[in-house]
Amino acid sequence: MERTIGLLATLLLILSLANPATGVVVQTFWPGQDSIVSCDVRDIAESHDGMVAFATSSGISMFDGGWTSTHRTPWDYERGMRDDYLTSLSFDVHNYLWIGYGAGVQTYNGEYFNNIDEGQFFQHMPIHDILRAGEDIWIAIGNSGLQRYSEDSWTWYRPFTSGGLDAYCIDSLACDHQSGSIYALSANNGLWRTSGEHDNQHFEKVSTIPDIDSIAGITDYPFGGVIVYTDKQIHVFSTTGNLTTLVIADDLGPEDIRFRDVEATEDAALLIGTNNGMYVVADGKIRQHISQSTGELQNNKIIKVFQDSMHRYWFVTPYETGFFTGDIDTRIPIEYAEEYPNTSAPETNHNLLEIQIIYTENR
Repeated sequence: MERTIGLLATLLLILSLANPATGVVVQTFWPGQDSIVSCDVRDIAESHDGMVAFATSSGISMFDGGWTSTHRTPWDYERGMRDDYLTSLSFDVHNYLWIGYGAGVQTYNGEYFNNIDEGQFFQHMPIHDILRAGEDIWIAIGNSGLQRYSEDSWTWYRPFTSGGLDAYCIDSLACDHQSGSIYALSANNGLWRTSGEHDNQHFEKVSTIPDIDSIAGITDYPFGGVIVYTDKQIHVFSTTGNLTTLVIADDLGPEDIRFRDVEATEDAALLIGTNNGMYVVADGKIRQHISQSTGELQNNKIIKVFQDSMHRYWFVTPYETGFFTGDIDTRIPIEYAEEYPNTSAPETNHNLLEIQIIYTENR
């Protein structure tokens, strides 16, 4: 593990731009020995104390004013990092970092890594997503549905069983923090969500969203419901089953804009990663747009977007990773589309290596 702080971190800043018209400051980092390890970023998460972690295909990088990078340690199988190819990250309620790999899961407590459920479920299967919902951890695993870790025990939501999903592969997860429902998106088998009490949760398919087969991703929405988006539209699917269209790609400009990643922030903004740079949309207006044409980016293809607790708006392109801060400009107003009511609302101490397995009923 290598760590860079203080003055050296300033020297590692590859690019820092200020837009005098708006006061926005953009800081950009290129991959290097003392910077982020790779711009092939698969996931971003923030710890309780403000450390921003990046899961890449070449190891894990963390930023807290300086960069720390960690790589696999095959000589330390019991307490070291098992692989450099990371797919997902999430911090749990205890501030432990859960790490998903191309095969396997570990936790990291800041000092050493723990292998999770060695040889049973996770060892040979890719991890598609990890989600923290309250005190629970949900894991989308290979072609085996979902696992939930809650109160030191695991529940397996097996595909095509009672209580599980009629889908083998789950690509992404989101949580409706108002109702507590978990949403699971399968590219091949649609969108699912949980209903029932915490100890008796079961999944039911969401069939009331128009063009549901074209959904590209889902993500949390801080004000109830979840964000669902295609490459051209961003919606909120509410707790009660209504769909509201927030942004249409044509409203952002005359270019052929396609959405690649979306995050809703707690200050009521949408961060939108596109093939034409990164947009910040709030109050029905484009508050900020950074791209090659505005001079802040060297590549317009945004892979990931993320807002941290210090209100830094992070972006990742194939060549650079960075963030911008400062005053947000007001430019183009966006008209919100109408809400489409749902006429038939859907029903609605880490002892990690010694666990109890609970299976959903198989009928």
